[in-house]
Amino acid sequence: MCGIPDEEKMKRLVKSWSHPSNCTSVAKLFREMVENDYRLMSARVKEIISDRHDNYYENLTQNNHRNKWNCVFSKDNTRHYILREAVEYYETL
Repeated sequence: MCGIPDEEKMKRLVKSWSHPSNCTSVAKLFREMVENDYRLMSARVKEIISDRHDNYYENLTQNNHRNKWNCVFSKDNTRHYILREAVEYYETL
């Protein structure tokens, strides 16, 4: 995981993004991933968040970005995932 301070950040992000009134593109992405077994094809991720925020796509999983979204999201060659720790926390809400 990301460490204790980042774990708290992950919890704040998950709680914020899971709230239906949060209509940011990253919150919409998070909720769509939850509905799709906590993963989406990377092309769909790009569709959701790149319309207005091209850098958001790159920032989702960057370890050194200040937003710490990498404590919630990960990716491989074709898919983006919500990390296990974030899923476990989400399921307690």
